[in-house]
Amino acid sequence: WRMGACTSRQEGPDFTTPSGDNLLMPASVPKSTNLSCVSATKDGDEGPFAYRINFGSRQLDAEAQVIKCLADLLWHSTEDKAPQMSECIAVLRRMQAAGSEALGDLAVPVINVVLHAPCQAVREKLWNEFVVDAVNTDFTLAHLFYWALHSVVKSPEAEGKTQQLAQKRLDEVSRAMSAKAQLSAALAAIG
Repeated sequence: WRMGACTSRQEGPDFTTPSGDNLLMPASVPKSTNLSCVSATKDGDEGPFAYRINFGSRQLDAEAQVIKCLADLLWHSTEDKAPQMSECIAVLRRMQAAGSEALGDLAVPVINVVLHAPCQAVREKLWNEFVVDAVNTDFTLAHLFYWALHSVVKSPEAEGKTQQLAQKRLDEVSRAMSAKAQLSAALAAIG
């Protein structure tokens, strides 16, 4: 199965819970299974994934909510992405405000959406309304976003266009981190 550019030789996985619920559903499963409808792109691709995570009707914790929203934002579809985008940013901000350690685990998935979401408006909104703020207010998250972007820039498997965008974003993160470090040094010298 495929997730983004990563592939596995395993075809047609059978991921079920002890209660028999399917955890992964083929992307072509109709909307009636609690999954949003996926439309094919002009070249027939259904998006970066062959399978979608099925969360069913369970109550999701904050981390699962973000993963669900981020995965939904990566789909090529005709549905309006604004509700998922708003929910995603709201949950990320709540996690940050609560000092959630799990937020660090989400740096790479967030950057994945920033670099690969089919909708440019989604990429920009997530970057401008969450990542930039997080980089300016949380040095740990800034480092995690820095290294996620740095990995893409240095990856021999990344497409040139993706590497260029990652480099642009990496430069923005680097400038913010540098400014914050200079401010901290100046304050330490005063105090």
